[in-house]
Amino acid sequence: MSRNLKDFFFKQAKRHGFLARSAFKLTEIQERFRVIRAGGSVLDLGCCPGAWIQVALQAITAQRASTKPSSLILGVDLKAATGHCRQGFHTVLSDMCPDTSGIAAADVARSLELAGHAVRLALSNSSELPDGIRVTPPDQSASLSDAHETSPEGPQPGGVLLPEGHLVVKVLSGSGCNELHDYLRHHFRKVVWAQPKASRSESREMYLVGLCRQLTNSAGARTRVVPK
Repeated sequence: MSRNLKDFFFKQAKRHGFLARSAFKLTEIQERFRVIRAGGSVLDLGCCPGAWIQVALQAITAQRASTKPSSLILGVDLKAATGHCRQGFHTVLSDMCPDTSGIAAADVARSLELAGHAVRLALSNSSELPDGIRVTPPDQSASLSDAHETSPEGPQPGGVLLPEGHLVVKVLSGSGCNELHDYLRHHFRKVVWAQPKASRSESREMYLVGLCRQLTNSAGARTRVVPK
């Protein structure tokens, strides 16, 4: 990315009151896919400095006029972001995004491991994750999967992501990314890659966007969610 374009997003962030230029990455994803919906809740892993939380707040506030104020935005990071954003969200301190090492292969592998953590948190079923992305012991993940699949009422939504919910995961482009994409295709109606314009041209970061979570039965087939 040229210095002029970099300065453009930096200046735009200052102009619009965003804490970082990364706000425009989520803004573009939101404009394309509407991943944040009225009345919904948002979990942001690695939220500091809080730019994505700002965008999420704006998106929910803009849609809240005709809905009940039941939305929740939860940010998780090592550094507190509450001092920089207005009220309307909670921050939990946790180690989710360590610094990169500068070694491409190691950083790609680490980004996929973190993506695996996010996927497991969302779906509570990591036993099927591609090799190299599994983040829990097989026996532990299997027990979670069995509990998810053997409910007398049929497949139940494990994890924090509700049926028809959306998932956005950042990874560094490299070996294993396509396998993660294919895995998510079994759990979402549509899975797409996104590379927002605000990303630097030399950056290897990509975003996997899973749209409309679908439940699967013990055979791996999707099941239709019927509202009660």
